[in-house]
Amino acid sequence: MRLARKFYHLRVRDYSLLLRTAVVLLAVRLALWLVPFRSIRTQLPPMRCAGDPDNVDQLLWSVRCVSRLVPAATCLTQALALHLLMSRAGHASCLRIGMLSTNGTVEAHAWLEQKGRVLLGGPDVERYTLLLVIGTE
Repeated sequence: MRLARKFYHLRVRDYSLLLRTAVVLLAVRLALWLVPFRSIRTQLPPMRCAGDPDNVDQLLWSVRCVSRLVPAATCLTQALALHLLMSRAGHASCLRIGMLSTNGTVEAHAWLEQKGRVLLGGPDVERYTLLLVIGTE
């Protein structure tokens, strides 16, 4: 009920952003299920200079909200979706994928940074050994 009340009081611009985010998150999730990551990585669009006027905080908010509703919206799904949304809006970001090995188990993690600040997937990302970097800061 509280969620419905919050949703009811959003601005039209916020509804539009949530809808665009839902489309991107679902597309990323489906692509990660159906296509090898190597292929996805080569198809990432270059950053635009100007685009949607959404600021980074709005984009981050929308990804966090919508990812609760998308099945299996993992750290990679969320980071990749936010990277795409930020790129479309003309904001540079850096998608990082790392690995942590403890007691014979391997754990992978993805996070998104902008200007050295972890936007999504933080705060203890320094524990991970960096494997892959996509994008520039």
